[in-house]
This record gives sequence, C-alpha cells and structure tokens, in this order.
Amino acid sequence: MSPTPRPPAGHDRFLEVELPQRFVLQFLTDRGTWMDEAVCLGRQFVRNPDGSYLCTSFSSALWIRCVAQHEDHFEHVDGGGRHFRYRILPLPMVDESVVPTIHL
Repeated sequence: MSPTPRPPAGHDRFLEVELPQRFVLQFLTDRGTWMDEAVCLGRQFVRNPDGSYLCTSFSSALWIRCVAQHEDHFEHVDGGGRHFRYRILPLPMVDESVVPTIHL
C-alpha cells in the first residue's frame, strides 16, 4: 500500500500555487526537458482542505500537491509519494467567439 502524500515538514497543508486563468502544466523529464502534461483553466481546480488542488475535468483526475517552491518550478508529490518537478506557463485566454464550433 502506498503512503498517503503529506504536506512538507513544518506545514499542515500543501503549499499554494498560483493558477493563471489559462496555462500549460509541464513536468521535467528524466532527460532534463520539459514536457506538456495538460492545458488547463485555473477555474477547473478546487483547493482541498489539505492544500492540494484537484481538477476532475479530464478522463483521470489531475492533482497538484506542492511541497516546495522554486523560482521557475515547484516540486509535486504524487499519490505514491514520488516527487516530480512541475512548472506552470500562463497562456492567453481564447476568444470563444472566434473559435469555430464543430457540429456532428
């Protein structure tokens, strides 16, 4: 059984992460390059009592559990207790009035 992810030492909650209106969430690969995880809207996330963020708008839930902040990225702990480096890159909002609608 995997350990339950815990907030960083000295904190009773996971750390706050600034979520822009629209952004791309990227993770650092084993090769040292950044790879896109998802394009998200800040409003899709809810902040839980433990300080984690949860988005259920995708086929599987997307969690953000920040345990350390750095200048250009943050450290995330997954449900199994493994640590990953993530970063958030703001994107401009899309004007939905100019996006074509596809009717099937």
